[in-house]
Amino acid sequence: MIPALLASASRALPKHTWTVLLCVSGVCLLLLSIALMLAHAAAFHDMQEALPLAARIPSLETRLAVLSEQVELSELHAAMSTRSAEEKVHLYVLPDNVDLTRVLGFLEVLRDHVKVKKMLTTMSGIDVGEEVPVVVDGNTTLRAVPFTFSATVNDEGLHDLLETFALTGISTISDALTEEQYTELFRATEAENPAGILALERFLSTDFLIYTKDQRATEETLLKSFSSQEFRETLETIKQSSLLSKGVQMMESEFGTALGKNRLWPLPLLTVEDSAWSESGDGWHHVTLTVFAYAYAR
Repeated sequence: MIPALLASASRALPKHTWTVLLCVSGVCLLLLSIALMLAHAAAFHDMQEALPLAARIPSLETRLAVLSEQVELSELHAAMSTRSAEEKVHLYVLPDNVDLTRVLGFLEVLRDHVKVKKMLTTMSGIDVGEEVPVVVDGNTTLRAVPFTFSATVNDEGLHDLLETFALTGISTISDALTEEQYTELFRATEAENPAGILALERFLSTDFLIYTKDQRATEETLLKSFSSQEFRETLETIKQSSLLSKGVQMMESEFGTALGKNRLWPLPLLTVEDSAWSESGDGWHHVTLTVFAYAYAR
């Protein structure tokens, strides 16, 4: 039937008109084909653009999961470390009440240490005074018990006494650093590897006694997160300029062994509040020291 219609139409229209219609139809079909091809190409391009993003989504999700886990671990570790450090501080460094036995035990071990090294000849008995309030930073009140004693020491002995008192109250590595040294370590961490903050926190919260027994292992654990020589040099500089190196020397000596044997570590916080000395000849000094031992005021 269709061929008949076409034949009828061809007879009804002039030949040139029929030719024009066929050309127009062909052009329309060509344009339609081009449009379909362009639409297909656009769809394919969109798929190509989407594929890299889709491929990145799993890695981004993994990265976010790792970072979230790291933050949670950091917060948990910080909380546990803080709690552990606070427990030690409350028990030994700043107890609820000054532990007279521990303070007197420490002073006796210190006396024997300086005497054995022949830097001290005589030391008086220790006078324990009445408890007094002490205001720190204008708003924190502590209770302090004064301990007063006299001794005849040489220059080296006096230096040892004063340096040892500076090392009291240390519980963790961070306690042996000044605020400036603490800040410098964090600055170096942020500059090289911000993700290493967890490793740094672990290092700083390490028990000082554990550190003195195996410095290398403790430091290498930290340095696994940092590869640059600059960070190593920063750590070494801080070690040598802080109380870390002096504390290590003390704990590695016979004095440190005696402290451990008598279960006196960590040491209570002691400060020299008053001192007086006079020359006794031949490089020896007669000194009188008043040392405060502290407790929380609750």
